[in-house]
Amino acid sequence: MGRYSHEPTNATKSCKARGSNLRVHFK
Repeated sequence: MGRYSHEPTNATKSCKARGSNLRVHFK
């Protein structure tokens, strides 16, 4: 999740990416 934190410009993208990553990590 640190990667997305370093990219505030892609806030909308980070949100969606985080959701996908969370699903994969918490699979």
